[in-house]
Amino acid sequence: MPAVPAESSTSSPHLGADLARLVADEQTALLYQRSHTATMTGVPFALLVVWGLIPYDSPLQLWAWFAMRCTITGTRLLLRQRFFAQAEPATRPWRGRLLAVLAIDGFVWSLAVAWLSPPHHPDIVALMVASLVGVSAVALFVLQAAWSACASFLVSLLLPVVVAQALQDSRAGMFTAIGVLLFLGLMLWEARRAELRIRELLRLRFTTDRIAEERAEALALAQRQSSVKSQFLATMSHEMRTPLHGILGLARLLRRQPEPPTAAQWDVIERAGEHLLAQINDILDFSHLQGGTIALAQQRFDLAQLIDDVVAQSSPAASERGLLLQTRLSMTRPALVVGDAARLRQVLQQLLGNAIKFTEAGSVTVIVKHHPVRGRVRIDVRDTGIGIAAVDRGRIFDAFQQGDNSFRRRYGGTGLGLTIARELARAMGGDLVCTSVPGEGSNFRLTLALPTAPEDAPIEPAAATGDRSGRLLSGHVLLAEDNPVNALVAEAALQGLGLSVQVVGDGEQAVAAFKAHRPDLVLMDCQMPLMDGFEAARRMREHEQEAGDGRRTPIVALTANAMDGDRERSLAAGMDDHMAKPFRDDALWATLRRLLVQGRD
Repeated sequence: MPAVPAESSTSSPHLGADLARLVADEQTALLYQRSHTATMTGVPFALLVVWGLIPYDSPLQLWAWFAMRCTITGTRLLLRQRFFAQAEPATRPWRGRLLAVLAIDGFVWSLAVAWLSPPHHPDIVALMVASLVGVSAVALFVLQAAWSACASFLVSLLLPVVVAQALQDSRAGMFTAIGVLLFLGLMLWEARRAELRIRELLRLRFTTDRIAEERAEALALAQRQSSVKSQFLATMSHEMRTPLHGILGLARLLRRQPEPPTAAQWDVIERAGEHLLAQINDILDFSHLQGGTIALAQQRFDLAQLIDDVVAQSSPAASERGLLLQTRLSMTRPALVVGDAARLRQVLQQLLGNAIKFTEAGSVTVIVKHHPVRGRVRIDVRDTGIGIAAVDRGRIFDAFQQGDNSFRRRYGGTGLGLTIARELARAMGGDLVCTSVPGEGSNFRLTLALPTAPEDAPIEPAAATGDRSGRLLSGHVLLAEDNPVNALVAEAALQGLGLSVQVVGDGEQAVAAFKAHRPDLVLMDCQMPLMDGFEAARRMREHEQEAGDGRRTPIVALTANAMDGDRERSLAAGMDDHMAKPFRDDALWATLRRLLVQGRD
């Protein structure tokens, strides 16, 4: 509530709290805060009333009334003290208690006229009525924060006076009753107006505070984003320059050395390129996840086989470091489920890669429990590595974070892997959490929603791997590519697959070559001068319709565009598939084989 320790009414409203509740809470705080002086002053004023009425009334009645005044004053002070002693008091019951005490307080004051004033001394009665009018005026000033408080006190104070004077059966008594009643109505009206003004001021205050907080949060967010941007640029600059340095340095070395390049040197260049491609893919995945545009496939696959494959791929790296890599699977074989196998494989590879990288000695264990009835899977990747300090565990899933800075210097990486892994886990209906003991190891628990696969679920397409000897293709391919290096690489790859190739440098040349001699397949770059690949594909489809022979030539987009929507745009232009550069020879072979067979059918 707004009023907390001390007697300040200053509040710090939580962002998004209900404004009406904040205003009501502050009104209650004002009632308790401002009533202290008036409550204390009431005791000596009551003593003055007793002194003035002693000649005209029974001392026993007067001192009994004074005792009631002292009791109600003590009750109000105790209530106030307990109110401010609460750290977060619920203001609604506290206001109700105050209203009840105020009603009793007002009634006790009214007894000064209705019970104590001598009816045969009009001057004394008039003096007591005037005194109660003064008390009413002070109460209006003190209690104006809430009309209900004013009404509770004033009605209980003045209404008994009105009744007592009306029962006097005299012109003076009736005059006094009517006057006090009109005064009561005026006071209630002014109390209502005062409350409305105070409520409006409080709303303005809290609104201003909220705007100030939102501006402060927006400024802090902008500063954090600026810091993240700087961290992103520094990290990506380092992670991209490192493999580029290896590629460029080795290329210059090969140019100078008289001997032909060795297989090991080619491997270094390829690994550096793969590392660079992995950084770019991480950035794209992170961007898609942040924008909520990640697309998940729903295909049937064998969970047990996928686990075996990922572990087998990680075994060489574990063996190089002298680690024991083992699995404990609690599931039937095959364990057919529906989900995105490629994304699950990506998450597991990230977790296993981290476990192996950060484990100097010991073992890495993969524990899998499948609940087919519930459609849930729990995968634990447990290592005996360096562990993660408690202060770092809260931020290892933040983008560009890797524990302290020494991690990045020692182990490298962008700090995006775990961020992407957790966001993918959540996108797949689960989560990724970490428990760790520094010096003993870590456990990353991945939970997923993978329902049991029905018989008619689409099957995950198998990746083409292995030796392609004896599986050469045949046909003529039109390659539209404006970049000479990319054209050289693609032409060599196509010729290596047994295909004849015609290379053109822009969309207009591609359309002209297509019309002059229909190829068996077109590989189309999308960004080219004069005419882009999308327009070229549309014109090729128009030419096919004009020819009217029913033949459809497969067109594949071969482009560096890898963002969301690029594939859909390619298909909308009339292309049959979309491949992002740089491509793998196996992926190119599988795509061309499928489309060439379909084209001949």
